[in-house]
Amino acid sequence: MIPPFWDKHHEKSVNEDSEQMKLWGYRLVFVVLSAARLSSSQQVGDPCFRQDRTRGTCRDISDCVGSNGQIENAGRLELCGGSSFSRVVACCRRTPETIARQKCEEWKRQANQDGSLCQTNIPLARGGTEANVGEFPHMVSILQSRGEANLVHVCGGVLISERYVLTAAHCLEDGKAIYVRIGGHDLRNREAGDFDSEVAVSIKHPEYRQPRRYNDIALLRLRLKVPFSRRIRPACLPNSDVRVSFGTKMVVAGWGAYESRGRTSDILRKAEVTVIDRLRCDTNSFISDITNSPQYPVGITDSIICADETESGACTGDSGGPLMMNTQTACEVREVVGLVSRGVPECQRTNVPGIYTRVEYYLDWIVRVVWSDEL
Repeated sequence: MIPPFWDKHHEKSVNEDSEQMKLWGYRLVFVVLSAARLSSSQQVGDPCFRQDRTRGTCRDISDCVGSNGQIENAGRLELCGGSSFSRVVACCRRTPETIARQKCEEWKRQANQDGSLCQTNIPLARGGTEANVGEFPHMVSILQSRGEANLVHVCGGVLISERYVLTAAHCLEDGKAIYVRIGGHDLRNREAGDFDSEVAVSIKHPEYRQPRRYNDIALLRLRLKVPFSRRIRPACLPNSDVRVSFGTKMVVAGWGAYESRGRTSDILRKAEVTVIDRLRCDTNSFISDITNSPQYPVGITDSIICADETESGACTGDSGGPLMMNTQTACEVREVVGLVSRGVPECQRTNVPGIYTRVEYYLDWIVRVVWSDEL
């Protein structure tokens, strides 16, 4: 309970004290590092070398602090030119959160330049409804060649950069040649705005182990560089360490089946789901068929998001596709919060929740693979 004497002025004072403590902390760093070699010719933004000879960039010390309030390998910092008692400029590596945030801003600027094709629409209905053309420009169809047949859609994915697609690790289990289609809407017809590429490298999370579905996340490095356009644009990664609370309305999209025992959809569809509290998901009896299976032997962990899919949700063919925040303005750049790991069994009305891989939990791993040269 907040004490009666607490007011906004007191809260402001506490916040000011916190910021002052941070400033004194940075000044202490300056004092500690002032005895180290100082490259007076380097300014903010210049490349530099740290004391262990790893590459870095000259930045204000506040830009080197991660979400945990710490600086990675702080003992290896090197001062850059422009440092003073009031401002510390150090040779440091950027945090994964910083890179994800900057990339998100870059995708938003690109979206503003390119414009948008989509229209505002709220997805509601059993099995979802058809998405607008261009509504999810980050959507990827993962295709595999099966024998002499044409390419077949097997999973969804999310474009997160010019070269990388995020998907579920279990989508790569059979090891067949993989291709992707980006910008597509109707998979029956390849349109002028679609982009196809063969996958050069498939990278499963190092801790993913079959038949378990923990760490069910993977990255695909494409052989071709993806050209961004009004129909093709990366999604943002979570970068603010804000957890999705239960009861939150989310959107899932994909070409998966939408009828019981039905074939996958040729048209991109979307559906609305509601996040379930992890404890409730882990302990209630309706989840027992999942937690007692070899896929989830220790139950629902912090790396998983559960969703109520009683009315609509993911099904066969949606694996690897994105779970996104529901917005009234569907044309903005989306943030991918989760990846479909296990959808509703046989696409039927059921109390068994959908299971999603929490992307925020794996942000460090994603950034270190995709943007290793920018850390």
